[in-house]
Amino acid sequence: YNDEPNWQLAHTLLMPAFTQAAMRRYHPVMVDVADELVASWDGHARAGTAIDVSADTTRVTLETIGRCAAGYSFGAFRSATTHPFVEHMVAALHGSDKLGVFWKTYLPRFVADVYERRVRRHSAYLHDVADRIIAARRAEGLGRHDDLLEIMLTPDVDGRLVLGEANIRYQLINFLVAGHETTSGALSFALYFLSRNPDVFARARAEVDEVWGDARRPQFEQIAKLRYVR
Repeated sequence: YNDEPNWQLAHTLLMPAFTQAAMRRYHPVMVDVADELVASWDGHARAGTAIDVSADTTRVTLETIGRCAAGYSFGAFRSATTHPFVEHMVAALHGSDKLGVFWKTYLPRFVADVYERRVRRHSAYLHDVADRIIAARRAEGLGRHDDLLEIMLTPDVDGRLVLGEANIRYQLINFLVAGHETTSGALSFALYFLSRNPDVFARARAEVDEVWGDARRPQFEQIAKLRYVR
């Protein structure tokens, strides 16, 4: 609900983090993570091993939002396995769905209680990750970053936090979850349909070649020129 006070506080405070100027600041980080993804795929190609594209798009988007929003790396391509954050996130979401169903049925209360305990265990892990990210930023000292977490942790003129501690934690979890999962799905579907439509793929690639030229890393302004890709 737009008039819910905690949502409204966060919305007003964090809007500057989504301006074009902010996107320009995030751009080098996004390109860095994309480079790591491509390097990983090149390694698979040389070794002749299969690539789990959907898993890797999840890795690249979680890593991107982690670095851009909070200056935190999940080590997406330093390990062959997906970060536990993803597993606990998926389990918490599925568990919450089931819990909602059980609350609407006439099953004994203990059935819902069992699922609620499971959801709370997974939620506790997500909370712990968020709390460690926040604690690390505070230990490092404010004023060194220009991201979502910095905005939330910077006190107002009276020295007080605009958002409460719980709100900061939940906003961070919200960005880490919703900020990566939808984009990961979009990338997976886009790559799948490009592979199934070679004429579209060729046209998209031609546009990239034309806009980027010989540059290894695209500039921020060049991204907006990829009209067909968009």
